[in-house]
Amino acid sequence: MHSPSFVDHWRKKAKSLTQFLIISITLNIGFIATLIYFSFKETVGSSSLELKPQEIFTDREMTTLQQVFNMYSSLSFQELLLRLANKEHIEEGYTKRDIALSCLVAFHYFNLERALGGMMIQKRSLLFTHPQGEEQIEIALFPALTDCQYSAVVQYAKIEKWPLTTEGLFYKVQSQDRQNEEGLFEAFFLTPEFHFAQTLFNRSGSSLKKETLLHLIAEGTWLTLTYQVEELKNNPDFSPEKRRQFLLRYLSENSKIAANLLLEQEYEFTCKKLDDAQILHLISLLEPDLPPRFAQDLLASPRSDVVLKKIAASFGNLQKTSEIKVPTKSIIHTVESGDSLWKIAKKYKVPIQLIIDYNHLESERIRPGKKLEIPRLQEVFKNPS
Repeated sequence: MHSPSFVDHWRKKAKSLTQFLIISITLNIGFIATLIYFSFKETVGSSSLELKPQEIFTDREMTTLQQVFNMYSSLSFQELLLRLANKEHIEEGYTKRDIALSCLVAFHYFNLERALGGMMIQKRSLLFTHPQGEEQIEIALFPALTDCQYSAVVQYAKIEKWPLTTEGLFYKVQSQDRQNEEGLFEAFFLTPEFHFAQTLFNRSGSSLKKETLLHLIAEGTWLTLTYQVEELKNNPDFSPEKRRQFLLRYLSENSKIAANLLLEQEYEFTCKKLDDAQILHLISLLEPDLPPRFAQDLLASPRSDVVLKKIAASFGNLQKTSEIKVPTKSIIHTVESGDSLWKIAKKYKVPIQLIIDYNHLESERIRPGKKLEIPRLQEVFKNPS
């Protein structure tokens, strides 16, 4: 038999070993739990499209295409993406995910063609009544898409920063006040529409930065861009004349960039070929930054009175922005019976406002016999831009 001291010694050994095993098991359990937690957290964080139960079943009561459309038409891009997993049938062979996809394409400009790699797919059109009125909207539906194709759509939406059509990118550029948010400009630069516009300027001999061209396009409408691109596709004319037409269309869209480019790159054409209505519109867009040289050339041209009056009205602003000084030399004109400031200004080809300011007149009324100093035009427009 073992002595009592020997038994006590091994009891203490066994107790210590048991405590060590308990502590070790506890630490391992904690480590495994932590690992599982962070792995789960990472999985959830990397999949922004993971469906949540409360989001999946909020629309279970809807049983018709119109009812589903009424709800889905007001959902955000992300909310519609979440519903691409909802295979619940509605009617006429369509599911709720079909309506979600249609709303993504119709209201959020989702690029379904690129998402499916350019694959040919069936397409049907249905008329829905807008939930906020009696207006009917034609919506494209895409029947018979497979689970694999829906998975491709979801994957494309997850990995692409801008999974939009060119039209969607165009509106994004406008809504961002032309700020390059996380590669938005770069995405637009890769579109066929931008490529055609850039080719027009490059081949017609105009060196224009991509950013400047993008800002020019953003000052117009989507219809203006598509119309001009279709013209270039049907008739690949990349001549200077076609570039001028391009700029004039954007001038009609109130583009200040187009007005400046016409003066910078097409000065002679702008001065001599634009009609009075186009000249007046260009002047109104550029005030108060109208180049003095342009004003001078217009005043010296046989333009109509309405153009000369517009230049005269703008001259006060030109003085301030261009630091034009009133000259010391002048012509003395004695007012005769029947004279008016407008008649005198036209005779000497100077703005009425300049005559008023130069002679300190309180009004445009003048009497015969009064002597007026008429400043020389070439000295007024010194250092023309």
